[in-house]
Amino acid sequence: MTFDVVSLCFLLDNYPEMLAANFAETGLPGRAFAPAREVYEVFDRSTPSFGIVARGLEGHPVGYAAILIGPQLHTSDRIAQNDAVYVVPEFRGSGVGGRLFVEAEREAKRRGARLFAWQVGKSSGFTKTLQRRTSPRNQQQIFFREL
Repeated sequence: MTFDVVSLCFLLDNYPEMLAANFAETGLPGRAFAPAREVYEVFDRSTPSFGIVARGLEGHPVGYAAILIGPQLHTSDRIAQNDAVYVVPEFRGSGVGGRLFVEAEREAKRRGARLFAWQVGKSSGFTKTLQRRTSPRNQQQIFFREL
């Protein structure tokens, strides 16, 4: 298994099927998957944001992470946040997802992030893992409301 750090545009250009599959599972209900390439380009050009591609033994992609990095508005600390972490169904439970988390945190730290904000599904295995590894004071939930 290999984990390659790539640009966000590289993810969009080379693995649109995986991005669409992730959005179908975790995206906003009732919304179409319609990525704005120009926004990906701005993030690549103006921030230390990045992607990671997980590849299986034969080099085929089996998962990815897209990580956004920018300043925390109240402290000015550089903060990383996951936009997406996805593993193809046949590789779930194999450790790929956990390794994507570890690799994302390492690369974010290397790029100067001092904090990492993980947004994960309420009942996912990642939620349970993060609850065990995070102070209750630092646990938050994100809610989306229609306007």
